[in-house]
Amino acid sequence: MSSPLLKTLIDRFEAAGFARVDVPILQPAEPFLDVMGEDLRQRMFLTLDAEGRELCLRPDFTIPTALLHLAGGEAGRAASYSYAGPVFRHGANGGEVTQVGVESFGRSDRPGRSRGRRSRSR
Repeated sequence: MSSPLLKTLIDRFEAAGFARVDVPILQPAEPFLDVMGEDLRQRMFLTLDAEGRELCLRPDFTIPTALLHLAGGEAGRAASYSYAGPVFRHGANGGEVTQVGVESFGRSDRPGRSRGRRSRSR
């Protein structure tokens, strides 16, 4: 994240109460396929670990951010997160784009809006 625009966005998200998260680029593939469907498999960068589990380069920030929130042990608590970094899918832009966005869980100050996301290509 070297662009001044990206830094400005993240700074504004943090000022609005969205904690910055940085999730690993290498992720288990199963949660993405479970939520987004097998059609995504054709666009993912996949590999296997030493135990034969399917791993992928992060195709999106939403699922790992939600899993991070759930792993915190207080799934029912309100929390807001922001992120910026590369995501990977076969296709446009050589397979790598920068995704910048926010995820919000249980915020009462934003009725009817649970999540927003912006993506920007490099």
